[in-house]
Amino acid sequence: MEFVYAQYRPSPHAGVLGPIQEVEDDYELTMGVPRLDDWPSDARFELDADFGIRLDDVMKCLGSLLVISDRLRAFLEAEAEHTANTEMLPVTILDHKGRPVDTPYVVAHHTHLQEALDVEASGATLNMIDPTRVLLVDQLVIRPEAIDPTVRMFRLARFASPVVFERGLAERIQAEGFTGIGFAELAEYDRTTIL
Repeated sequence: MEFVYAQYRPSPHAGVLGPIQEVEDDYELTMGVPRLDDWPSDARFELDADFGIRLDDVMKCLGSLLVISDRLRAFLEAEAEHTANTEMLPVTILDHKGRPVDTPYVVAHHTHLQEALDVEASGATLNMIDPTRVLLVDQLVIRPEAIDPTVRMFRLARFASPVVFERGLAERIQAEGFTGIGFAELAEYDRTTIL
């Protein structure tokens, strides 16, 4: 399988979400810790007043969570293998006036992180406090043989910032015209463009 990484590609006047609210231990959402059983019913985001009001299918947010529309969620769940490692955690989005928007959204939370980052080839900078975690990479190099062959979208275990997609799934997402998301080659990795 070939892989690409997801990029943020906003529509004109797209909104940006602030940090997630009413979720304890939200750091677990980038560490693969399952949260479905204790997910709060009032989990929410507020649209940042410094940005637009348009709602894309993929919303940029503080914290690098993958926040997707119900339409994209349904597309991904149409084939179970695409979401076998992913919890769909419902959230409310509040508009600039603090009112809930009508469109349902979820956090697509990857619970089976893949031990596939080639740390040396990626030129990784390790976290000084926790050297099992990677802070930055010069380039994104993964070991395809280390990826569960049933997984089509995932985060990496040591470096959870980028969301990686199997190329065929990424192409189908683009063909459907979902907004707010694009894809780039791993060799072109640019941390300023990730979701």
